[in-house]
Amino acid sequence: MGGKEMDYWKILRDALGNQQLILNSAAGAIIKDNKILLARTSPISRWFIPGGMQELNESIQDTIIREIKEEFGLDLEIDKFIGIYSAPKWTMSLSNGDIIQQVIFFFLLKGEFNESDIILQKSEINEYAFFNLNEIPEYTMECCKEKIRDLEEFKGTVFLK
Repeated sequence: MGGKEMDYWKILRDALGNQQLILNSAAGAIIKDNKILLARTSPISRWFIPGGMQELNESIQDTIIREIKEEFGLDLEIDKFIGIYSAPKWTMSLSNGDIIQQVIFFFLLKGEFNESDIILQKSEINEYAFFNLNEIPEYTMECCKEKIRDLEEFKGTVFLK
């Protein structure tokens, strides 16, 4: 969704102010040459696994596909469902006072692309880089470090955290 319709989380925020919200979101591991794509944006400044919040009338699977298309210009598919992360320890307090407890659905994505195919949505992503799974930068969000560890250990059973 986009264009003229307001993002669902903004509608909730307008109604509830800074009150804590529980919001569904999706994150997608993009692996190329045994390296994972991580992104950074100015409000966060830490590296993170790309993704975003679910919109009204959208499945969580559609969320991750849409977010990757919007943020990177890539047409990828879901390969595997890795886990759900909903623990209160991952609640985010933003600089504007907003508090969000996310329910994050984590997927491994697949699809053919070259790095030259990536077109960043500059309003969402400032930079990206590919990192070896065992050489994740220290300045990566803790929840993403945990997802990457789970991705490496994944044997077919979905993680529930």
